[in-house]
Amino acid sequence: MNIPTWLTTLRLGLVMIIIGLFFYPYDAMPSLTLLGQSLPLVYGWITLLFIIASITDFLDGYLARKLQQVTVLGTFLDSIADKVLTNATMLALTFPFAWLPPSMMRIPLLLVIIMISRDLLMDALRTLAMSKNVVLSANIYGKIKTFMQMVMIPLVLVNNAPFAWFDSWISINLTEVIIYLTTLMSLVSFIIYVVQNKKVFSA
Repeated sequence: MNIPTWLTTLRLGLVMIIIGLFFYPYDAMPSLTLLGQSLPLVYGWITLLFIIASITDFLDGYLARKLQQVTVLGTFLDSIADKVLTNATMLALTFPFAWLPPSMMRIPLLLVIIMISRDLLMDALRTLAMSKNVVLSANIYGKIKTFMQMVMIPLVLVNNAPFAWFDSWISINLTEVIIYLTTLMSLVSFIIYVVQNKKVFSA
């Protein structure tokens, strides 16, 4: 395997660690203070690992193009790693773990179902296109969707800490707004993708 593929594999490994940290049965949960917000220490570790994993998403694609090491395996694993990282973390963030303070943010389950369903439908459409010997590449809207998810998830993990001081002035939780905008972008990117490739799907 080349360097970009190793980075993608590392991202998959980080996902397993992240999910393991979510489900580990903590009895006593130390806390840390971030921008005046008290957070479970394990969420700090999860946030750090998620950011590192997100950075590898940029690096593997950049290096693959820079080093001219774009491979079928690397492209396939990259797509899988992105979806597993974001979808698994979002799904974990829907559950009210017993050791979490009640004030910690959750992502509404319905919105996570919408975003995961979108990804499953995208995979189904790509499979349909492949059956017709057509390869459908990702578009810019899908990449924007993924970027928004990778920004939204850390904001939820740190309980809206970067915006907490500002939200008190406008009585709006900006991270919640970003959650709904990300879900909307997920739907919009899917619709645009279908419209752009409607000839393939209707043939």
